Amino acid sequence: MNRGLKKILSWLVLPVSSGEMKANNSFISSKANFHRSIKTKTLIIAILISTTVYSQNSATFIASGTFVVPPGVTQITVQAWGGGGRGGTGNGAGGGGGGAYSSSLLNVTPGTNYTVTVGAGSTNNQPGGDSWFGSTSTLLAKGGHTAQNNSNGANGGQASAGVGDTKYSGGNGGDGYDGLIWHPGGGGGGSAFVGGNGNNGGNAFAIIVFEIPGTGGTGTGNGGDGANTGDNNAQSGSQPGGGGGGRSNTGNPGSGATGQVIITWSSCTPPTAPTAGSNSPICAGATLNLNATTISGATYSWTGPNGFTSSTQNPSITNATAAASGTYSVTATVSGCTSSAGTTSVTVVAQPTAPPITRNPDVNNICAGQTLTATTSAGSGGTGTIADEYRYSTDNGNNWSAWSSSVPSFSAVTGTNLIESRRTADGTGCSTSSSNQVSWNVVAQPTAPPITRNPDINNVCAGQTLTVTTSAGNGGTGTIADEYRYSTD
Repeated sequence: MNRGLKKILSWLVLPVSSGEMKANNSFISSKANFHRSIKTKTLIIAILISTTVYSQNSATFIASGTFVVPPGVTQITVQAWGGGGRGGTGNGAGGGGGGAYSSSLLNVTPGTNYTVTVGAGSTNNQPGGDSWFGSTSTLLAKGGHTAQNNSNGANGGQASAGVGDTKYSGGNGGDGYDGLIWHPGGGGGGSAFVGGNGNNGGNAFAIIVFEIPGTGGTGTGNGGDGANTGDNNAQSGSQPGGGGGGRSNTGNPGSGATGQVIITWSSCTPPTAPTAGSNSPICAGATLNLNATTISGATYSWTGPNGFTSSTQNPSITNATAAASGTYSVTATVSGCTSSAGTTSVTVVAQPTAPPITRNPDVNNICAGQTLTATTSAGSGGTGTIADEYRYSTDNGNNWSAWSSSVPSFSAVTGTNLIESRRTADGTGCSTSSSNQVSWNVVAQPTAPPITRNPDINNVCAGQTLTVTTSAGNGGTGTIADEYRYSTD
């Protein structure tokens, strides 16, 4: 602890007796002034302490704006105070309420913009403005209420209506006093402390010969004092969020003070973004292997398609499907500092499918010797080196030609003739496709029916009947006919 801080602390613990304190040979004449002096010294302590926390950074908003999360920062602490309420406008009016306080530790993304709204101090009969970060459902501190045209002090902003991990209410405004002679205003409520509710403003008081306006309640922002009878104006609240003092019978009520939002975060130098990679492209069903470059002392965070997350440096996805295709991102965190993301694009393709083929000619039965071939289009799927291949057989698949990228064209041979297609791919996890096949039933060319002359002699007399004996021919396909003719010359 530095010497300056030691001296301040020893000053603060000097004893108090008979309602007064001696500090550095000076007297504090009232309890209210003593509290304010304490607050001033406490502020000095806070400043001294903050200068020793070199790893902390902060941004203070006294007006609405935008906060951009610094590189490498993933958590911030946000503290907010609502605006203070205005003092009342009646004779001997009450003081305005102090703004409430809310704070939260929030997870954020580096480079993201967040809206910061700072509640305005009230200058009319409306409450002090609410302060919030991002949205009213993320962090919200309520403004203090404004005192109305009577002697009643207004309520401070309520913690129960705010949003945050830690919440405290602003102090209520003190009541004014509206007598026959004296009309002192009530003190404004103090805004909430970081560690507790703000203090209420003091109530005004008067007896026959003198008056005592209400003093402003203490808080992170003090409330304003109420006005004396005949004085021009009541005091406004102090920022952040102090409530304004109440009016007497002349002049103006004190305005509420503007709220405040303070954002703090740990400063760090983020590591270099890891270089992301994979074994893409791969075929469906294979294992997708992701990888990130090694960064000393780092932890890793992956995100990707289909809800993928992983904290492993080099994660894998087994039996990957097409849903795993897309962009994967990985960040590295060292000592709480997170890098920007490295990305890699992944493609998961379907397994190879053989080219569709149609026989040509497209008939079931065909005569030997006719040319057989097929019409085809490209297969699908696969990655790496891809080939659509074909082969044929003339003996019902007992023997085959070599696989070739050319569509077969050959002379039909009696029996069952076949053509097959397939697709090959040598990419990761790819398998050769199953085959598509077409076939023909090949028959011999037609052979004439055998005939024997009847009578079976070389020379016959004119007028004798001549004919033949026969049996069916063979071969051929389609509409088959055994036919005969004769000639006499």
